[in-house]
Amino acid sequence: MGPAGPNQSGQVLPLGSPPIQDEEALKRFLARESGVGPSFVKFFAPWCPHCKAMKPAYERLGESLKGVINVLEVDCVANRETCVKYGIQSFPTLRMYNNGQVTEYRGGRNHDAMKKWARKAGSSSGLGEIGMAELERIRAEHEVFFLYLYTAGTPDREQDLVQKATSVLMSKQTYAFRSSDQALIDKYGTYLHVSQGSSKANAGALSGLLVFKDHDSKAPISRFFPSDVVEMEDRSAVQKITSWLQAERFPTVVELTGTTFSDVIYNDAKSLVVLAAVSDVHHGGNVIGTGSGSQERDLELRAFSELAAKWRTSPRPLVRERLIFAWIDADRWATAVKTCKSGEYCRCTPSLTFDIETDYKVRPADLPRVVLVEGSRLHYYDLPSDSAAAARGQPWLDEVQLFDALEAISQGQVAPKSSKTVIYRTFDSAGGAFARFLIAFSNHPYIGVAFVLVAFIGIFRVLSRFVRSVDAAHQPLLPTNSASKLD
Repeated sequence: MGPAGPNQSGQVLPLGSPPIQDEEALKRFLARESGVGPSFVKFFAPWCPHCKAMKPAYERLGESLKGVINVLEVDCVANRETCVKYGIQSFPTLRMYNNGQVTEYRGGRNHDAMKKWARKAGSSSGLGEIGMAELERIRAEHEVFFLYLYTAGTPDREQDLVQKATSVLMSKQTYAFRSSDQALIDKYGTYLHVSQGSSKANAGALSGLLVFKDHDSKAPISRFFPSDVVEMEDRSAVQKITSWLQAERFPTVVELTGTTFSDVIYNDAKSLVVLAAVSDVHHGGNVIGTGSGSQERDLELRAFSELAAKWRTSPRPLVRERLIFAWIDADRWATAVKTCKSGEYCRCTPSLTFDIETDYKVRPADLPRVVLVEGSRLHYYDLPSDSAAAARGQPWLDEVQLFDALEAISQGQVAPKSSKTVIYRTFDSAGGAFARFLIAFSNHPYIGVAFVLVAFIGIFRVLSRFVRSVDAAHQPLLPTNSASKLD
């Protein structure tokens, strides 16, 4: 299969059939040195409703990814030990195995979403080569994109570091490109770094990693100079570049949806999220029809977006954390929406729900409202906003007050609030343990049955003792027989 390329049959390959007859064959197939190309793998259970629902879409991927990516599936009921070894804790679990790297898919389970992600995550590089001719198309297609520019004198080591670091984007919605096109070098030359290397070949070389946002390619929003880290050892240098990429991969203001929610709130960079909750209907306690109400919402969002743009140029050195600005449709998220902390809509394991009133105490009468969310610790902070002013058509956010509040929070002057109740945290931790129990039960059914029987007997004995103690407590203190009498 190596020379011919991956997925020549255009079909889904199940574990237990050629060429992956058993666990050892699967291990060899997914190994970096296998030579069979990238593999998209679904770990599932036949009884799982979500697995059943996505089955037709996943089967279509076999044909859609023909010649590009292998498509595999592993039945975790028929192959219990294998799934335990691969750390599968919920169903379905979707992973890309590509060149020794394993990336879990957390997006929608429709065919097009999985196909788009798989093609990117299964590519050989996180960087696509472009020229000036492609810039306009890329600007139109991508709300955010990275561009690494370099000239002939740029050291190979620097280019290799950028290549490795941008692989982190292969499983994300953001794309990165590279170019040495002189037209692009001329256009963005003022944003690039001039090498001061001692080598004659490197001296004067231009390079830089630029990020463009909001479909605007006039000027980069931010930049990173890989030449600054080229003297570090590989791991540290790649980590520096990767951290910058993770923090800059979102637009100026990103909408929270079912697909983006956990990617933003629980982002890899652990950035704090300034979250604006807005509504078509609710404005400062007033209920407005969706027609004019949506216009009000757009004005509120515009004000928030302007502050987000100003934050980038605001001299606030006391704020240590990176910030992501996001907004959420409070009407849609007013009721419980099933979502998982780890990223995707809840799978066939104990799941929890999110709604904006329960989690962040945002009521309809409070809209519009802004909070600061620390997803990695399930914390949030109230930020100053004036919903009543929004109802009067006046600014609902004050730049100075908002930025001062962010500074105070960063300095530890404001106590956080928990975005989850004690009950939630209990079930959240119990959910993973329960999932592990289910898989262990499936892996060792006889031991599992014995455990359940022992637990049942224990519970029965406790209840029996409780019933006897209740009966004893209700015994009459004096005889009740009609023939008895007191002397």
